[in-house]
Amino acid sequence: DDHGNIITWGSRYMRLFHQFIQGSLKFLSGKGIIVIYAVIASGGLIALKLGTSGELLNLVDGHVNVNINAFAIVGIISYGISFLLYLVLISRYDLGIIVSLTASLVYLIVFLASFFIFGEDFTLLKVAAICLILGGLLVMNSTSTGEKNKSKSSFRHNSANKRK
Repeated sequence: DDHGNIITWGSRYMRLFHQFIQGSLKFLSGKGIIVIYAVIASGGLIALKLGTSGELLNLVDGHVNVNINAFAIVGIISYGISFLLYLVLISRYDLGIIVSLTASLVYLIVFLASFFIFGEDFTLLKVAAICLILGGLLVMNSTSTGEKNKSKSSFRHNSANKRK
């Protein structure tokens, strides 16, 4: 009967949807949010670049005209979202690790986009610099996970005890 098939399909769909949501939350609660931040921040920068070609501001008869198109609006919104994600990241990870990691990922994505989208130069020196940055990230992250842990709170506790 069709009614039973619809219920069966509906329960399968809900089960798959539930698994998707659980997987997404697990990804976001882990290091996946770092990748999402880097993609959204880079996408925002690329959209801003696409949206601000030409004169962004000009003065006409004593009035300031702002030339904003859809790309610029998408860039502004993306940058706002990435800012909120960045707040989450700096609350979860050590500042020294997360700043360098996210900045390097954004730089790498923007570097690739500048070549493929904007046709900018891809010199050997720039590639060597990217390799050095990525190598530094590997070294820095191999010595520390970057996640906030009890050692940070015990440092505060130890510092407070020394003042007594």
